[in-house]
Amino acid sequence: MNEPAPPDARLVIDLTALRRGIVGGSVIVLPVSLLGALLTREHHHGNSGWLFIAFIAILYGYATAGYGAARTRPETPLAHGILAGLGAFLVWLVVSVVVRLARGEHLGFGVADAVTNALLAVALGAIGGLVAARRGPTAVPRD
Repeated sequence: MNEPAPPDARLVIDLTALRRGIVGGSVIVLPVSLLGALLTREHHHGNSGWLFIAFIAILYGYATAGYGAARTRPETPLAHGILAGLGAFLVWLVVSVVVRLARGEHLGFGVADAVTNALLAVALGAIGGLVAARRGPTAVPRD
């Protein structure tokens, strides 16, 4: 008797899809982060409401990264969404650390802050991936 072949259980990560998602998220996260840093520097008397809006926009950027990567790979939306959200966070982290060290400033955040933000990026990347999965495959061909 012919038995059906076992399903292929390997997870294939598409680097092109990740790159698209990470760039898409970074296009939002980096400028908003820069704007938030400028607002913090200019307002020495306290935090303004604009910082909360910048925070929400950064979270949206992480979800956008997950959405962008998952739209290209609808068969594995969570994996690509999570990795793209984390990738967008890592791009922000590297740029932030390099800029602050080049200016001779204190980093302004610790390990706990970085881990918390990474978890937010992962969670929102997953949400973006789930939204993309519900919308269906994209018309963009894979490379």
